[in-house]
Amino acid sequence: MSDGAPACRRHSTFAAMALSAFVGLCAAPQASAEGSRTLYPSTYPTSGGTCANTLDRGCRANLDLQPGNRYVGKVQRRTFLYVYAKAGEYVLLGSRNRTTGGDILVYNPQDFGTPGDETLPASADFSCASNTPPPGSFGGSTLGELNSRDQELAGPHSADGSATVTNGFAPCAYRVPATGIYGVQFMPATSGNTNLNADIFNPLPSTSTVAAWDVTVRASASSLSDLNGRLFTYAWLGFTGVNNRPVYSRHDYVTLDGYRYSQALAGLDPNGFALYANRLGFLDNGQPLYKGVRGSDSFVTNLAAGLSAQRPEFPIFFSSIAPAAPHSAEVNKVLTALRIPLTPQSPLLSAATFTGRLPGVGSRTLPGAGGTFRLSITGASTFQIVVSRDGVDFSPSNTANAVITGIAATGTQDVPWDGNDAAGIAFPASATPYTYRAFARAGEIHLPMIDTENNGNGTSTATATFGGGPTITKLNGPQAGNTTVYFDDRGYVTQSGTLVGQVNGTLCPGSPPPASDPAQALGGADSTLVYGASPQLYRWWPPGANANADCAATGGWGDAKGLDLWTYITSPAGNGVLWIDPLLRDTAASIFVPAAAKPGSGVQGRLTFANRGADTATGLQYTLTLDHSCADTAVSFSNLPTGASASCVDTLGQGRYVFSGFPATLVGGASVLGADPAAPMAFSYTAPAAGTVTAAATISGPVPDDLPANNSATGTTVISPVDLQTTASAPLTALAGESVTVLASFANLSGTAATPWTPSIAIGAALNCPSAVQLVSAPPEVTMVGFDAATCAVALSGLPPTLADGQILSLSFRYQAPTLGQVPIATTVATPGDAHTANNSATATTTIAVVNMVISLSGMPLQAISGQPYSGTFSCTNAGLLDAVGGTRCAIDSGLPGGLSQTGCVLDSTNAAWSAGDTVPAGATVICSVAGTPVAIGQMVIVASTAAVGEAILSDNTAAQGLAVVPLQTIPTLTQPATVALAALLFLMAARLRPRRRAG
Repeated sequence: MSDGAPACRRHSTFAAMALSAFVGLCAAPQASAEGSRTLYPSTYPTSGGTCANTLDRGCRANLDLQPGNRYVGKVQRRTFLYVYAKAGEYVLLGSRNRTTGGDILVYNPQDFGTPGDETLPASADFSCASNTPPPGSFGGSTLGELNSRDQELAGPHSADGSATVTNGFAPCAYRVPATGIYGVQFMPATSGNTNLNADIFNPLPSTSTVAAWDVTVRASASSLSDLNGRLFTYAWLGFTGVNNRPVYSRHDYVTLDGYRYSQALAGLDPNGFALYANRLGFLDNGQPLYKGVRGSDSFVTNLAAGLSAQRPEFPIFFSSIAPAAPHSAEVNKVLTALRIPLTPQSPLLSAATFTGRLPGVGSRTLPGAGGTFRLSITGASTFQIVVSRDGVDFSPSNTANAVITGIAATGTQDVPWDGNDAAGIAFPASATPYTYRAFARAGEIHLPMIDTENNGNGTSTATATFGGGPTITKLNGPQAGNTTVYFDDRGYVTQSGTLVGQVNGTLCPGSPPPASDPAQALGGADSTLVYGASPQLYRWWPPGANANADCAATGGWGDAKGLDLWTYITSPAGNGVLWIDPLLRDTAASIFVPAAAKPGSGVQGRLTFANRGADTATGLQYTLTLDHSCADTAVSFSNLPTGASASCVDTLGQGRYVFSGFPATLVGGASVLGADPAAPMAFSYTAPAAGTVTAAATISGPVPDDLPANNSATGTTVISPVDLQTTASAPLTALAGESVTVLASFANLSGTAATPWTPSIAIGAALNCPSAVQLVSAPPEVTMVGFDAATCAVALSGLPPTLADGQILSLSFRYQAPTLGQVPIATTVATPGDAHTANNSATATTTIAVVNMVISLSGMPLQAISGQPYSGTFSCTNAGLLDAVGGTRCAIDSGLPGGLSQTGCVLDSTNAAWSAGDTVPAGATVICSVAGTPVAIGQMVIVASTAAVGEAILSDNTAAQGLAVVPLQTIPTLTQPATVALAALLFLMAARLRPRRRAG
């Protein structure tokens, strides 16, 4: 992997041509204007006069214009473009389809719907074909006809035709009425070619795509100066027509937290395909999958149960967005309009601790019990925790390690761990601790490649002259120039229990089709490509056909698949240890069910039964119970042990499934294995119309169990036609007067669009709201129109009326921290029919970090005896979150009786001597001693105080307590005659109480 500028190493002429034009920060001629000539500039690798499917040339992927079908159920097969322009500027347009009826439409700034699945407005504000364009605009006749490769490369004449460029074309042009982000839709030709030639030199009109196209922004009607960096989209839909037409285009992306990346294709060889980017990639029951997915057709639909794709989220630019690009000022205008920060924040992981599940103590747990990691994170989108099996190897690709990943929240969050490694096997008990490492990750970008059949040529990496990759280069931030990427093309088991391919083997059940090489790079791979005798290629695979079927033997590896690729910026590691103590007797059951399911849908869960103890368990019985009768919700099972079955008995309205053919004996550490030991045991049922379904798995036996609490496990699924989720995150602490950023997100986790939907956001507690609240980041059409100073409610306008399935809407706000107290951010979301209300509200709280010295006299006895030794203590605690570093004191000011004095102070955390002026760390206590022998008798009032620079709460800086000094009490004595009389009396009493012997 590379830590600096990409090396730009090349061992073949063709590879050199491709990479010199498109890889990261290598020197390349700057293309002018934007459009297909940006994707296929004059430096694009070509030879000859036609795209003849030869192995040493690049081809053109036309912009796809075939709406109606959606890739992975989310991405419309039609590229919709966005362009930023300022009032009075001109958007110049051209298309190869203009000669055969293909119009170009421009829409004024508005809500265009879901990125990557836009809804075209009912009417356009500008039509290139119209002979009556808006005032100041130019359209109709032959304007906008872009008919040749020479015209594509040369670009447009001026909007009014008063200035020309050599070999240029006469554009149609829209004079924009207001500053904002406009929508552009190219239309297919109404007649002409249906098949594509993908030829760089001979772009043809097409009734399904557009080959050559141009969107250029200029300041005036007569200008020839292009304002590059203004054009972007959220999903690039391409179409080459057939395979064996490699593509070498470059695409630049920016994450919502401001990190910029370039993606240089190195001979990707798809037919119809989609490229886009987001922060999570593919999802398994709402959590990042970090794997590829298999579909059943060219649109990669019918994913395994529980799997889905996050929608496109990050803008894709057609010009370089590197900070040093000559047009960077124009890029920054777009990013500002999109509310994306120009300078990204580095991720920070300030703490990572582990607590074992009861009855574990502290960082100790038991085999298979797991526990909870607590992370304190700032400025990150995801996290990763690796528990090493040997304390040396922390690779996430090592299946003996545990790898826990998820969505990060700003502040403190708890992350559960089931105690298993990446292969699903419980970490064993150990006399030595296990070491873990945690990371926070910012700028995380996932770059799915959808239905890209092939990615190279040749029969091996040694014979390939193109392919592999793409090359991904970080363009800004602390790792600018780095080309490291991550992927995992191996098989896996979903949370719901579906086996996809071979676990940690191939993503398909077998080979053919031959898989990618290498199969995974969870430890990172350098995406810089080298060809020749010593190749450095990643994710290359032998070319295949376009079968449009799941794992077809003749298909290319990428056929009918969604292949994920990602990279990120990491924080320094947070390290720690945990202990796993042994158990003699412990049988355990576990269960997973989805949190929500649509009425009538198939619901699938998974079961696990195991012996976590060291001793052999015998006489075992196994059941699964649903809180619905056997007939009401019939359950079917898959991958039970060979010969095993389940029978259902109704008990008090519940369906109790008793398993037969399961092992009655499990040796220590063993689990019940299905017929396919690599796959879990699963159960499924059809969701009822409403309500909830609770399933309980139980393992039982006559042998005593040291941990009976895990003999049963339950899971509940809420039946809901739609499932919305909200999250809130905030920094754990902030300084008084500091600018604080908080986050709110709203997501649709179901497969149904939510219309209408109602979000709410409140920042602060009622009647105690912070000041200077403002919206920092949100979709560009969303604005903050008010903040209620009494209820702390945020008022927003421009929210989309529909939250599409799989869509995540994120917003951030900034406020000025008050001098004291806590500031919560509370979010809610609602939509008709959402019965899964547990995830409809969220709260995160920021505590204002202050110095808060508190004095206590509780260690001082309330009474002293004159002439006798006396000792006591008093304390000064810094109850704030900031260290007290100046002006500190902890002393008794008055009231000590004569003979008593303050003898010294120590800091509780170190037991080191402490003196006035020394630092008192946050949470620490200064303990001071008082000792001596009091002389005077009487009632005293001791007054003590503490102080520090920056003290926030003065009311607890003083304390007073009474001290009574009393005389020594003498004990009365008896005279000698009285002593003799008392002794005689005691003798007589003893004799009277002596027991007497009774006769026979």
